[in-house]
Amino acid sequence: MPRLLEANTGQRIVFLPKDAIDDKTESKVGDIKDEENELRILKLPHPGKESGALYLYNARAKKLFELMNFSEPNRAWFVGDRVVEDGSLILSTPINPVFIILPFLIKAERNVPLEDLLDSAEYPELHQIAGLSGGLTNVARQLGDPDLNVWKFDEDKCLTWLQARVNTVKEVLSTQDIDLSAGATSLLYKANVRPSQVEYTRYALGIVSEYLPVDLAGKLATRLNLPEPDKPLAKRLSEGAPGKQPPTKKAKHEGPTEDYSKDVKKEKNKESELNAKQKALAKSAE
Repeated sequence: MPRLLEANTGQRIVFLPKDAIDDKTESKVGDIKDEENELRILKLPHPGKESGALYLYNARAKKLFELMNFSEPNRAWFVGDRVVEDGSLILSTPINPVFIILPFLIKAERNVPLEDLLDSAEYPELHQIAGLSGGLTNVARQLGDPDLNVWKFDEDKCLTWLQARVNTVKEVLSTQDIDLSAGATSLLYKANVRPSQVEYTRYALGIVSEYLPVDLAGKLATRLNLPEPDKPLAKRLSEGAPGKQPPTKKAKHEGPTEDYSKDVKKEKNKESELNAKQKALAKSAE
């Protein structure tokens, strides 16, 4: 659902899932007295990139959402009787906090509480997601008393969990019949070629790998052990299935449907008669 968020940098249009903002959460960022109800925008490290990214954190619901900005020049929004000068569009999608915490677990040199592990001078707001550690049992082993919140990375558990994530994404792609071709295809003709389950798995692996460190993404690909494609999917789609090539479009010829030749002949005959009469008159005048 679309919402208008106000921050120190101005107004932005953002599309949020229904569970991102509940009835007790205001739509103004950073202007809420009750911290438990506050909707916060956090700058956190992107798990698959060496740069920061913006996330929307609902402290009350304890849910995290990735913010992705799409912008084009010379655009604006009309909201009621107001004009939002920034015409960019922000899309928000849920993200599992485990992906953000995972790189820190992998690099950890000491077994320390998660709050200390996420203590970062570059990302001072990172510690706020330390309470979202419920999913860490899928990628790590908890050490000592649970109240200490100490975790140790377990590669085998992590790869098993990531493989399940890839299968989940693959099922969504396959069920919704998502087009995996790189180029545009005609809406009037759809080749009778459907991506195979291996191709869906490979595409799902690419999506999940965007949120993983490079080394871990490589190990996940090795575990899946996908065969190399015989022919690129886009080329197979362009060629179509055997015997299912698009019908050749007949050239449409437009022109007059009536036969004017008879009239033309009559005109010619009439013209011949006039010429004969004119010759006779001319001869008689001599």
